[in-house]
Amino acid sequence: QNFMQSYVLRSVPGLRIGIIGFSNEKTPQLTKRENVRGLTFYPPSDVAKGLHSILKKDADFFIALTHEGLAADEKLAKENSFLHVIVGGYSQDVLTEPVVNKRKDGTLDGPMIVQAGSHGLYLGRLDLTVDGDRKHGYAIQNYQYQLIPITADLPEDPQMQALLAKFERKLQDLSLDEVLTTVDNPAANNESGDSLLGEVTADAVRKASGSQVALIHSGAFVADLKAGAFNREALYALFPYEDDVDTFVMPGRVLRKIVEQSAAASGTAGFLQVSGLSITRGAEGLQIMVGDAPLNDRLRYKVATNGFLAEGGAGYDEFRQLKDREKTGLMVRSLLEAALKAQPHLSPDRLEKRWNSL
Repeated sequence: QNFMQSYVLRSVPGLRIGIIGFSNEKTPQLTKRENVRGLTFYPPSDVAKGLHSILKKDADFFIALTHEGLAADEKLAKENSFLHVIVGGYSQDVLTEPVVNKRKDGTLDGPMIVQAGSHGLYLGRLDLTVDGDRKHGYAIQNYQYQLIPITADLPEDPQMQALLAKFERKLQDLSLDEVLTTVDNPAANNESGDSLLGEVTADAVRKASGSQVALIHSGAFVADLKAGAFNREALYALFPYEDDVDTFVMPGRVLRKIVEQSAAASGTAGFLQVSGLSITRGAEGLQIMVGDAPLNDRLRYKVATNGFLAEGGAGYDEFRQLKDREKTGLMVRSLLEAALKAQPHLSPDRLEKRWNSL
C-alpha cells in the first residue's frame, strides 16, 4: 500500500503528462528510524517500470521528480528510456545545461536531466517543444533551459512572508543576528577526514556528557564554513537538525567495529567526526587510540553520540543493539552554540589530525 500518492496526471492541449515522484532509496539511513517505521523504500528503476505499465494508457509524456542525486538520476535515465525529463535534487548540482545523450542525427537518446542547485539560489526553467502521436510516441524536438538567480531585488511573495513571520515571532527571544564567533578562514565540511566544525561539535558533546569518546556523522553538517562573522542564522543553516545526545557504555570490540565502518564510509555522509579518538591506517589495518591508550576490545568505554546515530542512522546498527544507553537531555546544537561562543575566533589552523592516512 502506497504511503502517499506516487504520481499525478496533467494535460496540456494535445498532450497527456504523467509526473512521477521518487524519494531517496537510502532514506532509512538518512533519518531517524522512527520517521520511516513501517515504510519500505524500493529501487526507483523497479518502481518506474511498474508505474509505466500502469500509466502508459493515461499519459503520453513522462517527467520524474527525484531526490536521489545526479549519479542515481543518470542510472534511472539509462534504465528507463520511456521517461522524457528527470528533475533531480539531493546532490545539489547546479546544472547550467541539461544532461543529455544524443544520437548521431542530433535527436535525444533517453531522458534529459536537470537540477537547479540548492537553498533556493536558482529557479530552473525548461521550455519544451514536443511532437509525435499516441501510436508512435512523443519526443522532445527542441528545448530551452535556464537557471534564474534568486536575488534580493526580486519582490517577496506575500504568502511566504506571512509564513516566515510566524517563525520569526517564535524566535523573538533568540536573535538570528547574534554573532557567535568569527571564522578566520573558510573551512569545508569534510566527509572523508577531519572537519573543523565536526571536531568542535564532537568535543562539546564529549565534554558535556562526561564521555571518553564522541561520534557525530558528517551528514549533520550541510554546508561549509565561510569566513567572517558567524551568527546564529548561519549556525541553523549549517546545522539545521536539532538532535539530542545519548550515551552508551560499550565494549571496545563494538567501538572498533563502528570506527571501521566509518572508515569504509569515507566520502559519504556516514563518515564520523570524532572526539577522544585518533585513528591511523597502518599495514595491519586501523590503529585506534582512545586518549593516549590503544583501544582495548575487552574494556568498556563511555561513548556519546547524537540521537540519529543512536537509532542506527547512516547504517550504524551496532548502536541499536546496545542496551546500556542513557538519554542525557542535552541537545547537540545547543552545545555547539555554547562552544562557539566560548571561542572568539574559529580558525582551520586549529584543526587536529584525528583521522590519519585514510
